Amino acid sequence: TQDSDAGEAYRELGMLADAEAVYRRAVEAAQRMGLSTVESIASANLGLLVAQQGSLDEGASILRQLLLRKEGLNRRVEGFAHCSYARVLCMRNQLGEARHHAGLAIVALEAMPPLQPMAYAVLSQIELAAGREQEALNAARAAGDLLERLGQVEEGEVLVRLTLAEALL
Repeated sequence: TQDSDAGEAYRELGMLADAEAVYRRAVEAAQRMGLSTVESIASANLGLLVAQQGSLDEGASILRQLLLRKEGLNRRVEGFAHCSYARVLCMRNQLGEARHHAGLAIVALEAMPPLQPMAYAVLSQIELAAGREQEALNAARAAGDLLERLGQVEEGEVLVRLTLAEALL
């Protein structure tokens, strides 16, 4: 949707408050119109963005509610939501639960190879945070190998490359 595109543009430009406002409007509009998939995508983006701005509890709550709801969650959205939730849980230092959700994201995205490298990169970040360097490197290499085989990905290319570099250090 246009709101999601605008939210992503604001996020990329570092205009996080503007991105948050756009995502909140998108969630509200989708709810009014009964567009559950659009609402789910906007909620997944909103939850991660709110957490990245320091409101970890609110971000986690948005994502947890999204995953519990199930309505509007096709495999793609479910995988993205699990990735986002795993990242927020990692920020909260809930590494076991974060690892679990990263694994659920990898499984949910098996049929969507252009999205799966992001899930492996998130898993690598979690393993790095846990001090499990070999596991982090394995996950980062899986992400990098998928990226190289595909040539491009839909989401998370920078995350994949950055995580691989961090895991190699």
